[in-house]
Amino acid sequence: MQRRNVVHHRDYSTIPQGDGKVETDNIEDLRFQTKPHSIPWATICFVFFFFMGGTCCLVISLVIFNGYWDSKYDDRAWPAFILGCIMFIPGAYYMKVILCAFFNICDHKFEDIPHFNN
Repeated sequence: MQRRNVVHHRDYSTIPQGDGKVETDNIEDLRFQTKPHSIPWATICFVFFFFMGGTCCLVISLVIFNGYWDSKYDDRAWPAFILGCIMFIPGAYYMKVILCAFFNICDHKFEDIPHFNN
């Protein structure tokens, strides 16, 4: 007994409509569409607080180090400097990401910003 190699070629790229017209299948387009992402306002406020708080702490510590304030505040210079660095570095980085996403430059998107779950 001989086996036949029968190949049934079917064209699945078109779907016949009820009125006889042929329309292309748009399933591929629907798979790759992304839903629009909302702007994470809580994270933006948090980052802005870190950026401004870190900047203020760094400025205050530098003013104390340079001697513009009284020498009795010298014990507060190093804690203000360390706290300012801890707050300023991530605040400045994410502020850059937010600004690049807002102005649509540097290939950053609001999806790159971590956001709080509600």
